[in-house]
Amino acid sequence: MEIKLEKVSKFVYKAFTPNNKYLGTFELDVDGRYHYWQDKSLNGAWSAYQLRAIADKLDEVNKPFEKELELYFGKETAKVKIDDLSVEL
Repeated sequence: MEIKLEKVSKFVYKAFTPNNKYLGTFELDVDGRYHYWQDKSLNGAWSAYQLRAIADKLDEVNKPFEKELELYFGKETAKVKIDDLSVEL
């Protein structure tokens, strides 16, 4: 199943199925990542492939932020020496 997104604002995307069934929103949270909020009017069960499609699309939307984190923390962890991490008890 393919998930289509419609950008509502910088902070919100609406998610739809290929036949334009509204699924809910991807909303930017305080942690800097988008999270999926299911439309409350939806009933029934979800299959693994449907959930995977939503998760894959969410990963796609969050990819730029994840890359930014990798760049930042990659530089920071390169500055830390193993000796600095030792702890005496």
